Amino acid sequence: MNSNSKGFTLLEILVALGIMAVGFLAMSQMQYLSFRQKVLADSGTFSINMIGTISDLEMANAKKINSLNARVYLDSQASIIILNQLEYCDASDDAICNVCPCNPLEAFTSDTFNPLAVGGDTEFTCAAIDPDDFNPEQIEFTTNAGVCEGDAGLAEYYLFRRVTSTFNNTDIPNQINLNITYILKSSRQFADPRNRAIMGSGEINNILIGDSIARQRFQVSAHVERDWTNFVMLGAGNWNQVIVPHIP
Repeated sequence: MNSNSKGFTLLEILVALGIMAVGFLAMSQMQYLSFRQKVLADSGTFSINMIGTISDLEMANAKKINSLNARVYLDSQASIIILNQLEYCDASDDAICNVCPCNPLEAFTSDTFNPLAVGGDTEFTCAAIDPDDFNPEQIEFTTNAGVCEGDAGLAEYYLFRRVTSTFNNTDIPNQINLNITYILKSSRQFADPRNRAIMGSGEINNILIGDSIARQRFQVSAHVERDWTNFVMLGAGNWNQVIVPHIP
């Protein structure tokens, strides 16, 4: 046996194992951070797409209501019988609203908007979101936080909608503005009472915007027309207060 041959000492082996352990630990941490960022990115993408889908749907509903109102108006000017066209506002199961003409702004808020009211009004609503069974046409907003939570038990997401309406009666035609903000919160954020203020009746009184997954804000304006009764036949509804949205 050659006495000059050397091997690894126990200390060298321990140092090597320590270096390898630190390396493996760093790799596992990098994998965890990478997976976490992927989850956050997927959640953010879903949140933005979900909010965009709902806002687009509400825009489309407002356009639809305005088109139905305009169709009755144009056909009345052309002396076309319009009774069959009033099914969209006759309070039936397939109707959009109960009284003609329908208010297009109700596509964005469940609050009954009075076009003659002066000043501002803010409504807070909530809807439970199930990402595994997401159908924007079945989303129902409610002003009651307990009802919102009860709709889906412990949902993964909750969408808040804040709508502030203002009415300007000094300009002609009178101007209506809606400032709409969608705020998506996780179930943890929804459960935190600091994220929302609840009145004694259970209605949502305020929403903390900062602590949220995603949010989107836009504005919708409209004006009030009061002379459609000159063209629309009597008995077709209250056509002296027609709200026309400014939606491209």
